Amino acid sequence: MADETEEMESSTKTKKSSEESESSSKTKKSSEETESTTKTKSTKGSDEEGGEEKGGEEKGGDMTAKDHFHKQHYKLWVDDAWCKEGDTMKFEVHLNKEADHNIKVYYQTYSGTAKGGKDYHPEKHYVTIEKGEDSAYIYIDTKDDHKKEYKEYFYVKIDEHDPYVKVKDYYGKGWIHDNDGHKHHEHYEHNADVWMG
Repeated sequence: MADETEEMESSTKTKKSSEESESSSKTKKSSEETESTTKTKSTKGSDEEGGEEKGGEEKGGDMTAKDHFHKQHYKLWVDDAWCKEGDTMKFEVHLNKEADHNIKVYYQTYSGTAKGGKDYHPEKHYVTIEKGEDSAYIYIDTKDDHKKEYKEYFYVKIDEHDPYVKVKDYYGKGWIHDNDGHKHHEHYEHNADVWMG
């Protein structure tokens, strides 16, 4: 009878020990799975953040590259011009190729032997070379003074301009021909001094 009791107690202890072991194993496994899930989530979050940052850098780089190559670089110059006094003088502003965007060119008149307000109307303005065009005109009105005189000149000077433009020649020289019967000298004095108009 005592042997039977001992055997039952031993069996109970073994069963209890087995249950505890199984419970411990389940707890450990659950803990490992939780840790693994946390690591995976953390890694995924890190990858996503890195991806966003990388994507932002690439996007920014692409935009900069497009902006850099979108607008072309141009050379600009202004021609000399002439007209009879009292007429409108027309200076042509040129680009070396067609514009891929509207280009504003600012200009101002300066006196030479012809004086602003007396021989022509002084101006400080701008002209636009339209997209698809390679030139535009600056118009300056001259005055008829009804006096016999030699040819006179003034200047149009390019001031501010588009950052994608390099100016080859800033000055256009405008010759006013007398219309009152005076004989003109045909020599053009390109190196004359410039005064403010």
